[in-house]
Amino acid sequence: MLKKLISIFIISAVSFSCLTSAFAAENSETINSNENMNTLTLIEDNGQSYEEEIINVNGRESGSYETTFSIKGGVYTKQSWNVSKTPTFSVTITTNEFEGADLGLDTSYTVYLEKKGTLGYAPIDEGDIAIEEGYTDTVTLEGDGKGTYRIYVRNWSGFEASGNLNIKFNY
Repeated sequence: MLKKLISIFIISAVSFSCLTSAFAAENSETINSNENMNTLTLIEDNGQSYEEEIINVNGRESGSYETTFSIKGGVYTKQSWNVSKTPTFSVTITTNEFEGADLGLDTSYTVYLEKKGTLGYAPIDEGDIAIEEGYTDTVTLEGDGKGTYRIYVRNWSGFEASGNLNIKFNY
């Protein structure tokens, strides 16, 4: 019975990861326009493996990262933060252009804070930010103890959106 439950759990986890990678980002870009910020790299959620950059922040209690993006689906941060205490992440998104703006869509990005576990990353906290041209908003996401975290941003509209992404963490 236990083997069957474990098998069902593993199959469900694999199915969920395949489902979330069904809509990949078309492209992602990075820039570093502020000397006090670290450049952030985004990775498309197309299911392909990538070399994760783990940032050990155990000596620092805060940091800031930024980039630009252009996505139809979702992107992960290539950087993951290894922390020794429960972190708080503030994620700010400014939408510069939205392909579906003329349609009057009521849509949003969902920003997930994911924590690394035995079977990979799993969502710990999430928040929504409206997709509107010229709109800026911030979500604050709380971690769940020490560990390794990353951010996943998902555009649910099916239309390309581009803008600026800023991530600040502290603990």
